[in-house]
Amino acid sequence: SSFKLGVALVGLGHTIEGIEALKQAVKSNPNHLKAHFNLGAVYYDVRDFRRSIESYEKSNLLTPDDDQTIYGIAASQYALGLYDAARVNARKALKINPDNQNASILLAMLDSRN
Repeated sequence: SSFKLGVALVGLGHTIEGIEALKQAVKSNPNHLKAHFNLGAVYYDVRDFRRSIESYEKSNLLTPDDDQTIYGIAASQYALGLYDAARVNARKALKINPDNQNASILLAMLDSRN
């Protein structure tokens, strides 16, 4: 499937091709949760934070209240300097899962900015 191919390509360092395969998976199935989530992660890794947020938000529409997805949104917002929005989402991720260490670290970084 396009999804498995995309994940494999990204894993092998073929990021551009992997993104294209993941986009094809989403095109074939707009409700493909893992494809949206993985696109969010890959876009984050290549520092395309706006696309990362878009992909994570599509994933969040399919499974609201997933702390990893909401953390992904928050991390991308932080990278873009959208600190208030990042703080809201980091707190939301922690409310859902108090053990989310990444969200906890991000919130501490945000709080230290004050």
